[in-house]
Order: sequence, then C-alpha cells, then structure tokens
Amino acid sequence: MRVAFLGLGLMGAPMATNLVRAGHDVTVWNRTESRCAPLAAAGADVAATPAAAAEGADAVCLALPTGAEVRAVLEDGVIAALELSGGSVVDHSTIAPADARSLAHSCSDSGVGFLDAPVSGGPWGAAAGTLCVMVGGDADVVARNTAVLEASAATVIHVGPSGSGQVVKLANNLTYAVTTLGIVEAFHLARAEGVDPATTLEVLTSATADSRALQQRAPVPGLQPDMPASNDWAPGFATDMMAKDLELAIAAAHEDGLALPATALARTVLELAQQAGLGGRDFSVFATLTGPR
Repeated sequence: MRVAFLGLGLMGAPMATNLVRAGHDVTVWNRTESRCAPLAAAGADVAATPAAAAEGADAVCLALPTGAEVRAVLEDGVIAALELSGGSVVDHSTIAPADARSLAHSCSDSGVGFLDAPVSGGPWGAAAGTLCVMVGGDADVVARNTAVLEASAATVIHVGPSGSGQVVKLANNLTYAVTTLGIVEAFHLARAEGVDPATTLEVLTSATADSRALQQRAPVPGLQPDMPASNDWAPGFATDMMAKDLELAIAAAHEDGLALPATALARTVLELAQQAGLGGRDFSVFATLTGPR
C-alpha cells in the first residue's frame, strides 16, 4: 500500500519504520524536518507538507499530540488529497472521542474513510511491533486498512463506531495512571518500613498486585534497568501527555454525568509534576514528589 505517515515522535517514528519494513511505499512528514532523516535512511520518501505526503495515498496515518493538531493537518490539504485517491485516514493520536467523531463526519462528507486507532504499548512496543491498536470506525474501512494497522501491532481490536477507539484508549490510560500512583505509594510505604525495594518488587510481581504498570514502572532507580526510573525518568510516556489524556477522560466523563475521583487524584499529582518542570519526563516521575517528608 501507499502510506503517508504524519508525525514522527516517540511513537510515530517506530510505527512508520515498521510500515517501511513491511514493504509499504511510505512517505513521511514531520513539523521538525530533521526527524525525517532516519526514516529517509530506512527507505521512506520525505514530503515538505502534509498535503504533499497524502497525494496518491491509500492511507494517511497520523500520530500527533492533540485533536486540534490532527484537525489542522487534515484540513491542510490531506482530506482533499484523499478525496482524489480514495484513501483513508488512520489516526493513531489520542484525542477526545467527540473530536474523533467530528473528524470522522468531516471526512465522510468528502467521501474519505476515517479510523480513530490509538495505540498502547509505548515506544518499546512500537519498535517491537507488539502494540495493541483499538479501532473505532466502519468495518469496511477497517478491512481496507488491516495491513496498515497490523504493521506495528500484535493485537488489533475493532471496538465499535467512530470515537470508540478513543474511549477505550482513555479508559486504558486512566487505569495505567491510577495503578502507577498506587505502585508508587506501595514502594514508599515498604521502603519507609525498612523493606528492600527489590524484595518489594519480587513480592508484588508474584502477588495480586502484579500488572504491566508494575513490570514497567517500579519507581526505584536500578530495579528495572531499561525502564524510566533507571534512566533519569526519560519517557516512555511523558507527564504532559498522560496529564492531557486524563483531562480528556475527565471531560468525557463529565459529559456523561460521571465522576472519576481516582482519575482526578492522579491528574492532580501529574499537575504537581508539571508545576515542578517535569512535564517532559516520564509520568512515573511523580514518585519523586510523593512519599516520606
């Protein structure tokens, strides 16, 4: 397939690389053009604008920070190009479900398919091709883009109509954030009571507290050499991005008349990290702001 990939951040770059490796004809664009160089070396073409990247594409994939940026890029000639080629939008960004529905409607008005297809698994999963992709949109559009969706994924789940992919992505991320906050507090308590952190990790990963969050974000440097706490809290998943996602979840819940108190607490702790200038660090850096006084 001829695929354009727009947005080459921590997730977008390895996902675009996987598309090249899978044999697709890939053109990339990124606002900071220097980030395109490794993709060019891997065999991708580089476009000067989103519209140029989308020309003749069967699918245009996006991995951008916000819904506003997704809309701006799509309206900057991408939808018009896809209207001519008959291609589809595959949006891997995490945005508000309402924004995904609105964008799907805008694309449909131009005869363009749209999938909200956010992913989970982090940069490690993107590089390994083991992401979970949760997809909202029409089944026929999903079928047309299966090869694109599977290029970086171990699991692709069509969860329902437009916006549904974003709903379950926000559900996943609030679970991850709240769980990680609990893990941080567990290690603080155990350490304050004199239990060695390595022993705590061994017990928790062997007991009912075990989770992927625990396996990836134990908040003690040295316990997991490849993970954020052992690498100066390098993201992984940046504090600013997790805070944005929790805000989206809280806003969606408010529209549904729901309260999410645990999510709101995690959002408050993330806000403290942002105020401390740690927005670019992995979200588990909030471990450095809590615990014994």
